[in-house]
Amino acid sequence: MKAIIMAGGEGSRLRPLTASRPKPMVPVFDKPIMEHIVELLRKNGFSEIGATLMYLPEQIREHFRGGEAFGVAMSYFLEDAPLGTAGSVKNAQSMLDGDFLVISGDALTDIDLRAMIKFHQSKRAAVTIGLKKVETPLEYGVVCIDEDGRVKKFLEKPSWSQVFSNLANTGIYVIERRILELIPGERAFDFSKDLFPLLLKMGEPLYGYVTEDYWCDVGNIKSYMQAHYDVLAGKVAIDAGILPRRGLWLSPSAEIAANAVLEAPLFIGPGVRICSGARLAASVIGAGALIEENASVKKSVLWHNCLVGRGAQLRGCVCGNDVQIHSHAAVFQGAAIGDRSSVGEYATVDHAAKIWPEKTLEKLGHLRGDLIWADAREQKLFGSKGIRGHYQSEVGPVLALDLGRAYASWAGKQKRILLGHYGGNAGKALKSAVAAGLAAGGCEVCDGLEMSLPACRYALWSRDFDGGIYAQVSGEEARLFCLDGKGLYLKHAAERKIESLLHTGDFPPQKAAEAGQIFSSNWIGEEYLLALKNSVLPARGESFTLAAASHNRLLLNYLAQMA
Repeated sequence: MKAIIMAGGEGSRLRPLTASRPKPMVPVFDKPIMEHIVELLRKNGFSEIGATLMYLPEQIREHFRGGEAFGVAMSYFLEDAPLGTAGSVKNAQSMLDGDFLVISGDALTDIDLRAMIKFHQSKRAAVTIGLKKVETPLEYGVVCIDEDGRVKKFLEKPSWSQVFSNLANTGIYVIERRILELIPGERAFDFSKDLFPLLLKMGEPLYGYVTEDYWCDVGNIKSYMQAHYDVLAGKVAIDAGILPRRGLWLSPSAEIAANAVLEAPLFIGPGVRICSGARLAASVIGAGALIEENASVKKSVLWHNCLVGRGAQLRGCVCGNDVQIHSHAAVFQGAAIGDRSSVGEYATVDHAAKIWPEKTLEKLGHLRGDLIWADAREQKLFGSKGIRGHYQSEVGPVLALDLGRAYASWAGKQKRILLGHYGGNAGKALKSAVAAGLAAGGCEVCDGLEMSLPACRYALWSRDFDGGIYAQVSGEEARLFCLDGKGLYLKHAAERKIESLLHTGDFPPQKAAEAGQIFSSNWIGEEYLLALKNSVLPARGESFTLAAASHNRLLLNYLAQMA
């Protein structure tokens, strides 16, 4: 029997790890996931394997070539346009001359394929679907089978209200060749969305094989990390290229200082250097890595040639090839750092933050969101007029929330803070995040709704507020203006204090009962327009009252202060 590996996946949910490689080439235990699949097929007696390719196909071809190095013969079938799962296999029908097996190239499994094929043949099935019991079936196609294993119902990625089974479709199928005739050529056609419902409607013998063996769909960063933890825990049988002893996979070529602390389970690949005082636990350290003095790496995955500097701390994160984490930097749980990126000395990468390939977070930087488009250079957060940056990667709602908390810590509890925004829903979202941070810090927040920056500053000058923050989004550029109670930009010392609080995250703890009130007001913009009207009309020779003249002088005085 021949096998087809579906290896065209782009892996968008695994970015930045897949920003420069196809999903099947993402490594698990220092080997591409697809290499583990090829080894599984060979162990189960498959010698002829086809691979369907679409995204960055040359990387897969270059790695596997003709398959000789892996003990198999490899063929490749390229999709010029997306054909869907079934359509991609149809595209490979020239190599298929009988029943065949289909398996995903981006899942980790040690399933007994021989047993599945035997089940398929005993049932004389048209298609047999590999099934696995899962706790949360929402991300998978769920299948309902009868006592004999025949499929009665199938639904792709249901909501909780639609869940009728905990049996997930693993993407492993045994298929009679005649079924290929039901798949249209040269257009998108999917196994679970199109072919299987069609087979049910036709009354074809569609069966489900429930496996107790290990299977993990490596769909996102969380499941990718979990796959490594499962290998370390001995839940899945794969060939790591190194035999473990007492929970330690240690390459003979690794150099480990005598006083380094290694806590099992732990994988250390070829050419790794671990220096004095370093501590490693429950991690996978890829080939060529350097772990410097007193660095600490726990529950993390490092690919090839990574540097972890002196005193740096890694906790539950993944680093791509050639990543450099410099001295005393910290990277926290769920963070992912793309190939050839750098995290500077004393910098911090927060929980679940992501850094795209070839980016730099420099010394003392603090990344809360994602770093995608530009380097985070060492510079002051505040420019000449407030904070400015790219909405998605630099000055987004995550930063705005922390800015509100930092401003509240600087201003003090129970202060009255005015907010305004411009820029549609994006500006409103930015302002709302600031409001949440201020209220969490114990400030009373007046939301002045959408208005101009001059209107916000005029309201601060003319009303009884202790300060204000104005959010503005134009295109992809976002700006946050921090103002004092007179509507003026904060002085340099105040900006430095707020910036220090943002970098350290050292916000005073607040009880729920101490949270501030948030209320809205629509009079601010109207009041500013009225003030402008009263100052402009006299210049046109129209009558005005003494009160209007007085207001005019006040407005001119305000405008002079703003200049």
